[in-house]
Amino acid sequence: MARRERTMKFGKRLAVLGLVWCVFCGVSFAATNPEWRPFKLGIGQLQPRPAPPRGEASHLTTVEITLVGGFTGGFGLQKADSLAPDLLTGRWSPWFGQGFTDFGWGGGAPNKLDGFIAGPMLKKAGGTMAGIILGFRLSSTMQFDFYFEYGFSGYAIDDNAWAAFSSARDKSIQLIQSWGRTVDYPTNSFKTAGKTILGGVNLNIGISTTGPVKPYVTLGAGIMSVSDYPSVAWSMTQAVPGSSATYNMEMKYESKIAPLVSGGLGFIFFLDDNYAFFRAPNYGIKIEGRVNVLMIDLAKNLATGFARDFPNWLKYDGYSVVALNETGFPVTISIRAGVFCCF
Repeated sequence: MARRERTMKFGKRLAVLGLVWCVFCGVSFAATNPEWRPFKLGIGQLQPRPAPPRGEASHLTTVEITLVGGFTGGFGLQKADSLAPDLLTGRWSPWFGQGFTDFGWGGGAPNKLDGFIAGPMLKKAGGTMAGIILGFRLSSTMQFDFYFEYGFSGYAIDDNAWAAFSSARDKSIQLIQSWGRTVDYPTNSFKTAGKTILGGVNLNIGISTTGPVKPYVTLGAGIMSVSDYPSVAWSMTQAVPGSSATYNMEMKYESKIAPLVSGGLGFIFFLDDNYAFFRAPNYGIKIEGRVNVLMIDLAKNLATGFARDFPNWLKYDGYSVVALNETGFPVTISIRAGVFCCF
């Protein structure tokens, strides 16, 4: 229900942006096409302003608004820094370290998870995005863009790590049940989670100044904010008649704002005078590919807990620590397309 409400709220915001863009288009069209009859308003015969040469900006086309949508994907795991010194030696986990050995799984023990807990696990997830760009033309070949983007995806846990945790969970349940105990194993784990917000400024430099299609390169910098991250959250209760014990484990990441640098290549397609409601170069279409390099430092928080109601159950101490930091320079690649109007 909460996700549905968030989706509806974002849809309303997107609709408002679309309405604002349409109003801007109407005002711009009226300003650059005084011969359009609905805007005469009975003030005599207005003389149309000659259209500028095709592909050349007029004195009115200094501010540009673009609505874009597209897809973004990422690659590159971070590296593990500042590993907690007692991460793999404490007696507080039945799945790794000393606790794994003491738990007494026998020959059918689940795979140890220490290699994954002590290493980087996150990667950038792919998904759709939408945004708005406000551009200021400095000359016929240079333009500054201020952009805001909303990505419908965040991060994902690495496939190998996720498979290892899932296997350990399933095998643990099967083994404990084979000992004649009942197992309650709710999970609140999320392999992929979060939304991203990007904002920044880019300088666009035109490669060609003639014709209806203009290629350009773009370079810039900005910041990325992630609203949430994937997590591993377990709570396993095993019981025999009259007694039970519960073990909890949670690994999660903090929300973070990270700086980025970007570069890419794009194409501007000015719409021809033959289009009924458009006059080049005040309207057009942009297609752009962009590479973002993030400079991120994420803290992986690990917490465990144990409770028992019979002293003969094996005892594991609670543990809470920043297990390590996942630092590095993951890369995102986005392909976007949009329509723009100028003033």
